[in-house]
Amino acid sequence: MSKRNRIFIGTIFITWVIITLLIYVSDKKSERFPSPETRDQSQLITSVQDDKTIPVNIPKKENISEKDQQIYDYLQSRWDFYEQRDRAYIPEEHDDLVLSEAAKKFGFTKDEIFKIFDKVEKIRLGIKPKEKIFLDVENIPVDIIIKKIKLLSDNVLQVTVENRTEKSIILPTINLTFDLYQETINVGHRIVWVKNLGYSETKTYTSSSVGYDFDTVQATGYMNIDEMKAVGLKSNIQASNDPGETVIPILRFKKLTIKEQVRKEKPKIEFLTPTEKSEEKPFRERERGIRGPLGESRKIELQVEPPYPEWARKRGMTGVVEVKCWVLPSGEVRNVEVCQSSGLPRLDEHAAQYLMLWKFESIKEKKIQWGIVPFHFEFPNGELE
Repeated sequence: MSKRNRIFIGTIFITWVIITLLIYVSDKKSERFPSPETRDQSQLITSVQDDKTIPVNIPKKENISEKDQQIYDYLQSRWDFYEQRDRAYIPEEHDDLVLSEAAKKFGFTKDEIFKIFDKVEKIRLGIKPKEKIFLDVENIPVDIIIKKIKLLSDNVLQVTVENRTEKSIILPTINLTFDLYQETINVGHRIVWVKNLGYSETKTYTSSSVGYDFDTVQATGYMNIDEMKAVGLKSNIQASNDPGETVIPILRFKKLTIKEQVRKEKPKIEFLTPTEKSEEKPFRERERGIRGPLGESRKIELQVEPPYPEWARKRGMTGVVEVKCWVLPSGEVRNVEVCQSSGLPRLDEHAAQYLMLWKFESIKEKKIQWGIVPFHFEFPNGELE
């Protein structure tokens, strides 16, 4: 074979390889970025999570409007921003902040913004909107009342509920959602799950601990619409579920101020001098050693140390409490949460309450910093007085 023919055959082979690679890359690109026609088709894919195959529907493009997608993307970007900025996702801070920003930007209320986000999220996950279900008029109405609301010493809501429903059944689970307010500002919410409440029974239920301060509560009770229909119940508030909702409100409880019931009196502020912090005192002051961004460079302007509680001192109770706090740019402590218990809840709460009184230096950066502060409650040399 002549040299010219070899060059010609080689050129054809290389050209074929290049064309094949281009076709392969084009196919892979179309798989990752499908054409509008492909995107418009509802497909079924599977993902593996915890060794289970979960079907996921790819939503049709026309199911999500351009405006709704913009709002959804904006919310996601802002939540990501605050999580990276503060090095932690703080629902009580970030949720309301981002919803407020979106409401101002797009001209909607916060509730409308959240409903748009929820709708888009469900479409993306392939969750079909719940069909509207009407409860039969002859069904028995759910009749429950909240007899007592109390705030326990560990900042837990305790709710006593009475079932007055005129039907001899165990009620489906009730979601009691409490909106929490500090004066007129909504600072968060807590859910109390009312389960296994039988005919004419009165039971007490509790929430998880609340890590921030509030003085007023307002409650709404919800029940699953399918479960209500199955046992012949209805609501005196609504005859059917809202579009897409699986639950229906069965109770609304007006705002109640519980400031008078809050735990116990706030601790008396005591400014301890260096002499008072000597080894002769039961509370041993250790090197502070604050962990986290707060301890890297932020100075403490007001440090109020918790005195050793008399009830613990008399019983010889000791322990180490680690409390996590979130500090505003102004230096005020916004929230606290016990992250390592001493094994004595009252001692944990005692330390957390005093940390709320601390003040750090202010900073120019508009960010919330967190830190973990240790408190040591022990006697000098391990001996009782």
